[in-house]
Amino acid sequence: MFSIANVSELFKDAQYVNFYPFVGENYFSAPHKILVLGESHYGPKTINSNHDFTNWIVGEDYLLPKIDGKGFPGYTRCFDNTARVLAECCNSDSYKVYREIAFYNYFQETVGEGHHRSKAFLTSELVEKSRKALGEVLETLKPDLVVGWGYSRLEWEWLPHDRKQIWQVPGKLHLFTIDEYLPVPFWCMKHPSNFFPVGLHRELYGLIKEHLWGK
Repeated sequence: MFSIANVSELFKDAQYVNFYPFVGENYFSAPHKILVLGESHYGPKTINSNHDFTNWIVGEDYLLPKIDGKGFPGYTRCFDNTARVLAECCNSDSYKVYREIAFYNYFQETVGEGHHRSKAFLTSELVEKSRKALGEVLETLKPDLVVGWGYSRLEWEWLPHDRKQIWQVPGKLHLFTIDEYLPVPFWCMKHPSNFFPVGLHRELYGLIKEHLWGK
């Protein structure tokens, strides 16, 4: 079984990655490797010394073990909505898709405390470090698709802007690659928080799968 210890070994020599990604136990054997890309961790700066903080949030200690058969708790709506888009079936078992995917937050230090929109700790240096860190993650995990949380900020503000659009469904979605990274397709969907249209995004993800993999 793939574990936090395995992830630590993968990234122990990384120059820029601080918060190691969560990697599902079956990620490397999945038919198509999906990396879900969130934006930020929030909290005191003391969490910056914990390389396994993302794993703690998503995996072994905090999120997945608390599933009660009714879906994710309310405070983890983003993870639940994402699972319901990516899983084969949209139901209370959708969360099991996390065994086959990876999750990584873009910013490699906490960006603020208190209100979830706070960016008090965000600096140009952190933006640059985080851009380089994502490159290291892509080189290591080699995903077949990156699914980003949010197209308003993640796509247009934080990700590097030198990119190529590689496929588009007018008015619905587009895929792009980023020049400084491996040629991995990126799809930035609506941020999966409140008022997130799961059904629409399942339809869009179906179009992407058909385009990339013929199914």
